[in-house]
Amino acid sequence: MLEVHGGFAAMNLGADFVQPLAQSPLAPEQGAGPELEEVEMTICGIEMSGSEARLVLLNGDKSVFSHVNVKPKKLKLADDENPDEVKAFRDSIFAFLRENNVTLVAIKKRGKKGDFSGGPVGFKLEGIIQLYDDCPVKLV
Repeated sequence: MLEVHGGFAAMNLGADFVQPLAQSPLAPEQGAGPELEEVEMTICGIEMSGSEARLVLLNGDKSVFSHVNVKPKKLKLADDENPDEVKAFRDSIFAFLRENNVTLVAIKKRGKKGDFSGGPVGFKLEGIIQLYDDCPVKLV
């Protein structure tokens, strides 16, 4: 069964996503169209933890972002071997992104090897989120 939580753990993720985005290839080069400061964006930062996606929503421009208090703050996949559960997770995360008019999804990178590497279920969830077509999805 898909579990939705409204905890506060995701609130602290905001700073982890804003700084890398301001210095990332997502920011346009000088003279290459409108400056990022002029563009209002809604960014969804996602951190994977086991079979759970922790969500944080930020709204603003390149210089000033503010945290948007939304629910759910976490989406959990209870059984990654059940196709209906996997589809329910996909539908839930995609609905969340559409309902909040997200213009960019930033997934916090995890190691593929070593002591602090991510687990297989987390990588499965990450892959599902990367399939979202309505806006860019970047690993930061």
